[in-house]
Amino acid sequence: MSPEGAVSPEGAVSPGRWLEGAVSPGRWFFACLICVAMASGASAVAADTVSLQAIRAERDSGNYQAAFQHLNALTQSSQEDLSLDLVLLARKAKGHLPPTQITQLYRDAVESSFRKKPTAENLDLRLLIRLAAAEHFSSIKQHTLATRPLLAALEDLVTVNPESLPARRVPLIRFALRTAGEELASGHHRNAERLYRAVFETTQKDEASGDHEKAILGLGWTLASDDQRAAQAAELLRAFVRDHPSHPDAPQACAQAIRCARVAGDQAMTDQLTGQFLRRWPTHRLASRLAADAANSGVPKSELLDWLNQVSPEKWPPELVSAVIGDSLSSNQFTRAAKTLATIDETGQHIADALNRLTQNEEVAAAERLAVVILALDADEEASFMPMACESVCRWAGRTSRWSMLALHAESVKPSDRESRTRHTERLFAEALMREGDSESARAWWSHLVDTRKATDFATRLRLAECSVAHADIDDATSRIAQARSVASDSSGEALLDFLEAELAIRRLQFEPARDRYEAIIRDASIPASLRGRAQWMIAETHLMQQHYADAIDAYRRVEGIDPQSRFVPASLVQAGKSFEQLGRTREAAVCYAALLSRFADSRHASEARRRLAELPAADENKQSIRR
Repeated sequence: MSPEGAVSPEGAVSPGRWLEGAVSPGRWFFACLICVAMASGASAVAADTVSLQAIRAERDSGNYQAAFQHLNALTQSSQEDLSLDLVLLARKAKGHLPPTQITQLYRDAVESSFRKKPTAENLDLRLLIRLAAAEHFSSIKQHTLATRPLLAALEDLVTVNPESLPARRVPLIRFALRTAGEELASGHHRNAERLYRAVFETTQKDEASGDHEKAILGLGWTLASDDQRAAQAAELLRAFVRDHPSHPDAPQACAQAIRCARVAGDQAMTDQLTGQFLRRWPTHRLASRLAADAANSGVPKSELLDWLNQVSPEKWPPELVSAVIGDSLSSNQFTRAAKTLATIDETGQHIADALNRLTQNEEVAAAERLAVVILALDADEEASFMPMACESVCRWAGRTSRWSMLALHAESVKPSDRESRTRHTERLFAEALMREGDSESARAWWSHLVDTRKATDFATRLRLAECSVAHADIDDATSRIAQARSVASDSSGEALLDFLEAELAIRRLQFEPARDRYEAIIRDASIPASLRGRAQWMIAETHLMQQHYADAIDAYRRVEGIDPQSRFVPASLVQAGKSFEQLGRTREAAVCYAALLSRFADSRHASEARRRLAELPAADENKQSIRR
């Protein structure tokens, strides 16, 4: 008779029903005894019959501590499989014995169960005992202890391969998968791998439960947690995606395979899987991140563009748009990409990257077109875009000396409190106007920065003072100089403001006070030579304004001695030549012009020197003298 057929006075009872909590311990006692007797044989039990019976009596009478001590001793001395009695005591004594003793009973039950080989007859009971132990270990969060009985139970299934135990097999496999997941999450990757492999070997891929596929995925994720085994994980997960393309976890598996291939250094697999992902699951939540990672990869640009056309612009990753925008896009695609980039690039870095890439790849027209599209957004009061988008364009224009582009735009818009403009954007608008010689228009931007934006930096206030000295009334210019002086931090800054005050004195026709300020700048050796040379030039200019030609000539000659590299040296030669002409000393004037042509032939003053030299009286005589 099998254990399932064992009966007690209360009626037929199945071992599994008691372990699953369907019947009371008392109704199971006699069936249990019969099971043990039948499994081990009467002669094998005889030697320990009295002791085991006494232990069972202690258990059934509620003397759990004595039963625990005696059963523990018997387990140590006997080679018999006492796993059933150990589990029965653990279940019945729960809440009466300390938790550590209950856990010890289950651990002993697991060890004791290995004393017999699995057979078709004892498989059901072995599975129940090991599953009971595993469930206890899991309930106390000791998932590592649950691994051994689960692995043993799965191995028994493979060894015996019964066709008649689906009721035991399914919960065992599900529990093994759950435990493997707990071990993986806890960082016990070796245990997780062993459990997933065991389930994989126990199940078939055509099973309706899907447990086989879960085991493959779990194994893939376990291998992926170890960068040294990333290549294995990538291959396993790629095979899963190939064999189960419609599985709900296929997108996650493909994304993990991409990551593992990248870690393993397999760029070809990375690109191939990325392209596959974007084609199959273009709207998946992971697609944008993968598309961004593929921005500078070997994935064909056509595939990336196809993906962009399938998803809404708000899902476009800025890295990708930055990488694909260029001459290869149609006009509509380019404009759409540029506008989208301006609305999603919070830092402006991706726009800067695109502009730099296009410039370096000699796609200058595309770079300028990108800049123009974004600047056009700034001109549209209704447009919405990231403030740093416009700033990135302005910075690029400044770095590449495209000041005329910025100046043209600055002339077409007005200073305002738009949140889409940063202070630095407005500074670059103002600077562009200065560089293009329109300091009067620039003054409106500098005033806006100081008065409305409350800019307190010295450079901005200095620029405003400079424009005010040139175009504002005397009182306003004086006030702006004072504003800048309040934030000047060094002697160079003070010298620049002294320079502006000297220019303001010239506007008042106060030439001597102006020259005094310039002389003070020249005498201060701590001031850069470039500024001191410019001050000397201005002294000469004031003499020329007053028609003091001899004094002007002397002052122009000193410029080169103060700053030999000054841009005012060739200009001084021209101006000195003009002064000599005013004095009727054409020979000396010719010498000045000839020196400029000889030393500064590429200077912007060379054409004027050449023209004036040709127009001098007795020019031919002067030229012959110069040649000699």
